[in-house]
Amino acid sequence: MKRFYTLFISLCFSAAAFAQYDVAVVGIINPDTTQELPYDFNDSLIIAIGNFGDSLVIGDTLNLIGSVTAGGVTVDSAFVLTLPVGQTIPSGVALGAISPAVDLGPLLGSFQGQQVTLCFRTDLVTGTDANPSNDQYCFEYTVSSSMSTGLELTNNKQITTAYYNNQLVVNNNNGRVSLYNLAGQVVYQNSVIKAAYDLNLNNGIYIVTVDQNGNITHSNKIAIQ
Repeated sequence: MKRFYTLFISLCFSAAAFAQYDVAVVGIINPDTTQELPYDFNDSLIIAIGNFGDSLVIGDTLNLIGSVTAGGVTVDSAFVLTLPVGQTIPSGVALGAISPAVDLGPLLGSFQGQQVTLCFRTDLVTGTDANPSNDQYCFEYTVSSSMSTGLELTNNKQITTAYYNNQLVVNNNNGRVSLYNLAGQVVYQNSVIKAAYDLNLNNGIYIVTVDQNGNITHSNKIAIQ
């Protein structure tokens, strides 16, 4: 299954001089690594990718490849997602990649209550990665035995998020609100259900999620300028 990712970038540290390409998956933001993995997961994947080599430029393309290991069997290339580079990405930059909803239910449905491992690796379609040893990131999840609540719905009302006047506004909020930077780090989290949260954020792009009992019901990006 091939889908197109949207790429967001955030400068993390000063670019250094490299002579070779080196991209690597450095973390998983969604599925949430602090919660059980819903057996009917059908949600956006949010993956953190690091660029440790030469700058990437417009016209370059990355592939993100996912595999699932369950019951001692690995389904490699369970999904392949294409990430076109839309602007120059120098060394020392973290990429936040968010996909459309990906349905893992057919892969996970038979493993309720069991352990499964999700692995993501990336490669550069338009060049050679000089350090493939760091391409892949894996995490072992416990698959839940209950259904997830579905994306962006609570009492049949759509959840929306926005940031203005130093407030994160969450309409139709139904759960814990989390805010991530593009390195995959939690910069804010609150389990109290409110319509607005007072925040003073630095400029940049963030991923905001709302989860209910460990199931993501909303994910969105916000840009602070």
